[in-house]
Amino acid sequence: MSNRTTFGVIALALGVLWLLANFELIQFPGFWGVVSVGFIALGAWQLVASNFREVGGGLTFLTLGTVIGLLQLDVISGSDIARIFWPAVLIIVGLTILLNRGGAPKGSSQDSDTRRLNIAHVFGGGKVVNTSNDFQGGEVVNLFGGGTIDLTQAEVSNKPARIAVTVLFGGSDLKLPESWNVENRTFALFGGSDDKRNQAKVESADHTPDLIISGIVLFGGLDIK
Repeated sequence: MSNRTTFGVIALALGVLWLLANFELIQFPGFWGVVSVGFIALGAWQLVASNFREVGGGLTFLTLGTVIGLLQLDVISGSDIARIFWPAVLIIVGLTILLNRGGAPKGSSQDSDTRRLNIAHVFGGGKVVNTSNDFQGGEVVNLFGGGTIDLTQAEVSNKPARIAVTVLFGGSDLKLPESWNVENRTFALFGGSDDKRNQAKVESADHTPDLIISGIVLFGGLDIK
């Protein structure tokens, strides 16, 4: 299923459960319980949908959902969050690097000809310029940060390339060639995901997209330029 359809199914199911709970027809947690279950469902779906190739976004939502759920169940307290927050951030970043070692190395500013991106900006930002002549896609994760990915010099030899994007309380600029046919499947909630290129200059000989962008933009923005 597409990102939009999947998110719609999850939202519909949680809304029905929440409504039934409000009428005391079933036992179900309140608002933050819904948020917890929703984040866990989104994280699990992202991992499965990418065949565990892009793990940063999925792990982020799984971790957030689990922490919120444990708070609701009084298993942990607010003071516990302060003790586990930064270790959890480092664990997520470390797992993202180790499980996607074929991507580009992290850095505040870099040039790369790797075929697959593996970019994580956490409380910071940077710029990556990719010049691969066989670009295949990858993963971009922005948590409370942002960055720019410049693919204007890259080429896709085996269509389509696929990029999984997770933006949470941050922003990202994705610079693409004007001639690329792009299919934007991202779902934005309390944020935006817009293709600001001049669509009149897209010169695709067929209907196969050069690039498919999927993922979730939550309280942030993704600008395609």
